[in-house]
Amino acid sequence: MSDISAPSWTVPAWPEFGLTADVRPALAGAVAAGRSSVLVSLHAVEGAAPLGEGAQMLFDQGAAAGFLSGGCVEGDVALHALGALQDGQPRRLIYGRGGPPDIQLLCGSRIELLAEVISPHDPAAARLLALTQARKTALWLSDGLRRLCLAQGDDESGVPLGLLEALAQAQANPAPAGGAG
Repeated sequence: MSDISAPSWTVPAWPEFGLTADVRPALAGAVAAGRSSVLVSLHAVEGAAPLGEGAQMLFDQGAAAGFLSGGCVEGDVALHALGALQDGQPRRLIYGRGGPPDIQLLCGSRIELLAEVISPHDPAAARLLALTQARKTALWLSDGLRRLCLAQGDDESGVPLGLLEALAQAQANPAPAGGAG
């Protein structure tokens, strides 16, 4: 399924990959090249954390864009992203309280992440990139297998049943990501 080999799958030296929080240019590059990538979204935070809900990181052919924790977990997340790319299955990751005992957050908090494979032909990714090009606000909804990208004012009646909970959470607590949110 993947054109990424394990030896080339590394996270660049910190803070090179985290110099920009907006992963959409990297996603556009992967889509244009016809490559699958892995989008990792921070969807829950307990306690203080460098970034809040909505922070994202994208892994594409051994490169990374964005960051999630200020350097505490990104190396481990890269390994899970590679695994997701190889088997096509999303990963739900927890760091801090309730996560792996050997990877703790220095701030003492807990973060929950979703790593999902994005095909270069994914309609939600295409919609996100089109809305970005048009400089319009976008709402990314995903459960790891199904995803949808809505623009402000879109009819929400077509949201699949499995994504209604994500829509309700997003409406109750919007989490901006990228340069403009």
